[in-house]
Amino acid sequence: MIKAATTTISLLFLLATGPSAWSQTSTDIATAEAVRRQANVIDLRQTLNTAAELQKQGDLQASARSYEKALDLVRDIGVGVERETKDAVAGLSAVRLQLAELARRNGNLPEAEAEVTRVLKVDQHNPAALKLKKELDIAEDARKGKVPSKEVMDRIPEGNPRSW
Repeated sequence: MIKAATTTISLLFLLATGPSAWSQTSTDIATAEAVRRQANVIDLRQTLNTAAELQKQGDLQASARSYEKALDLVRDIGVGVERETKDAVAGLSAVRLQLAELARRNGNLPEAEAEVTRVLKVDQHNPAALKLKKELDIAEDARKGKVPSKEVMDRIPEGNPRSW
């Protein structure tokens, strides 16, 4: 009997205090989210500055990684960072196109293609990327029959050339 009364009183107390405790939790969650987003905005701006500095120094690979991180932060933040989004897309596009051009000059057409594809993934209508893609497609067509394809190269066994 005492146990039943204690359980009933505890349940009534819990139900009476529940809604205020729940609304406080909602407020805490909203506050934590706002703080997280603001921290991400600060991190985004610092990452964009770092990426631009690395680009100026000529460290294109590190700059591209920083711009990629910036785009990840943009996705996490959501709305309210339109200027930063444009900066991240423009910076990533410029760096990846430079990397693609370097790869093309070195004869590494698959790498150049991968860089251009990444640009087009974030900026589908980038005119420089579309132009370079066409040029790479033409160059790839010209190489057919003269240079082994990736599929053929993948079939060649690794290791001692005498084992072929």
